[in-house]
Amino acid sequence: MLSTGLPLRVTPDGKLAQQDSFDAVLGLIKAMAGTTATTWPHARWFGLLEQFNEAARREKQDHENLKDAINAGLGELGVADIRVQSVTTGTIDGHGRRTFQITMVDGRGEARFGQVAAA
Repeated sequence: MLSTGLPLRVTPDGKLAQQDSFDAVLGLIKAMAGTTATTWPHARWFGLLEQFNEAARREKQDHENLKDAINAGLGELGVADIRVQSVTTGTIDGHGRRTFQITMVDGRGEARFGQVAAA
């Protein structure tokens, strides 16, 4: 019997497939980075666009406040097993945007890395 667990994603051919938890959380973080704090007044914690843009302007390597804001947002969304351990300054991408390296850790201690671009 075929079963599919959450989180889900839609494949290019329109079928549902189980998505890796780290990839799903990274997708949420990217959505948060592209959403303003005023988009949803009842959930201002979701919109981190301004915080990512502010961090992109700083000459700082580690972004503790941004890490804390992401973790707070993930907590509000009910994400309990994965936390952001660090957010560090990355390179400038092909579109001239500052990128950030995100280190995530799950409840078993497994770490994964991802990249998020400021808007």
